[in-house]
Amino acid sequence: MPIFAPLRVPPCLTASVAELNTFIKLIGPEATPPVERTVAPEGLSRENENPVPPPLL
Repeated sequence: MPIFAPLRVPPCLTASVAELNTFIKLIGPEATPPVERTVAPEGLSRENENPVPPPLL
């Protein structure tokens, strides 16, 4: 019983890299705002001292 390799997609149905890059969303280090670092140990713990649930929309 012969084993056949899967058929490749014809070149006319493949997308170019330039076209694919236009659909990439801006997520990553460049798209996020800079965050100031907190050096004080109480700065991070006070953030979650009284957690509030997100509002129901």
